[in-house]
Amino acid sequence: EAVQQACPQYRFTFLGGDNHVDDPTELLQSAGIAVTAGGQNSVADLAVTDTPAVILPQPRPFTEQKLGAQALAGLATVRNAFPAPDEWPELLRRRDTDWKRWQTDGAARRAAQVIAGVAADPGQRPTCVVTLADANRKDHLTHQVNLMPMGVDHVTVALADAEALAKAVPKSYVVQGPRNLAAARNLGAKVAIERGAEVLVFLDADCLASDALVPRYAAALQHRPEAVVAGPVTYMAQGEMRVTEPDPHPARPNPAPGELVDADNYNLFWSLSFALTADTWGRIERGFGGFDPGYEGYGGEDTDFARELQRHRIPLVWVGGAHAYHQWHPVSSPPWEHLADIVANANRFHDKWGTFPMEGWLEAFAAEGAVVKQDAPERYILQKHELQHPPGK
Repeated sequence: EAVQQACPQYRFTFLGGDNHVDDPTELLQSAGIAVTAGGQNSVADLAVTDTPAVILPQPRPFTEQKLGAQALAGLATVRNAFPAPDEWPELLRRRDTDWKRWQTDGAARRAAQVIAGVAADPGQRPTCVVTLADANRKDHLTHQVNLMPMGVDHVTVALADAEALAKAVPKSYVVQGPRNLAAARNLGAKVAIERGAEVLVFLDADCLASDALVPRYAAALQHRPEAVVAGPVTYMAQGEMRVTEPDPHPARPNPAPGELVDADNYNLFWSLSFALTADTWGRIERGFGGFDPGYEGYGGEDTDFARELQRHRIPLVWVGGAHAYHQWHPVSSPPWEHLADIVANANRFHDKWGTFPMEGWLEAFAAEGAVVKQDAPERYILQKHELQHPPGK
């Protein structure tokens, strides 16, 4: 109403809600200018009728209207927020629309040709995303599966609650696995390969795949089929849900999109997001069996896996642009709920490699008296009387 009052020289027709028409073509053709949201159908109707337009992209869970609007520069007037009433007279006077560049002529034929070409030669090698979850991560897992690109298989290894997960994510192939994280990842790889995957993408259940993650990994493995490849991870704040505007964790390399960089520090490997070919997984199984199930509970098994990669001369390669987005969930630092597992796994790692992983956490536990570092033999000893009352709890 405020916009109409500010623009008395215009007659406004509203479509939507109770005022529904089956075909807006005639109204668009006769309009001096149209104001619409940024949905693909609205933009297509404007382009085919060559209607001058003000586009107001609306918020969507995956920001597709905001992203689509970025492609409309020079084609229509775009405002990412609703303009104030006094701005509208100038907005509606503008006619800087050039829909010819949207190329509506022949679009259906070109689309059909692309679809037929993909059907004849999909191009991308059969790919499967493998993740681990239980019912505590059901919502995070649902977001991940729903955002998977078409044509990518998905396997969920249930650490528990397989029936509940199968109902939550019917598009994923859910198998009951062990609670042991290492053994569950090994099972996930086995199942994915049995289902025909030639490229395995391991993605934490909390992570969302950007549109570029699978294609970047696939392209990297075309160039470096002998390698394990890994991309940057962005940690989202509470309430955020996006797969755009990456802000990668600063502890990990972040090459330019498409750039491949050989790792010189294998300790930076995280199991949250990485990929490899089925052939390389076979080499890993023959060489050292995959992830070591001797690590019980939480912590250490992914750093051990990286050390084995290095020892067996399997390259670790950072992939620019293969972004994953980690969904928020409550965490404790250090993770007191995993104290016993971390101590046991750190000692196992030291017995095997001569150094301790997770040292920041171990030092924090030691500072609170929950563990004591023993010199000979060098290991951490759990002070069991501290377990019931960790600091701050």
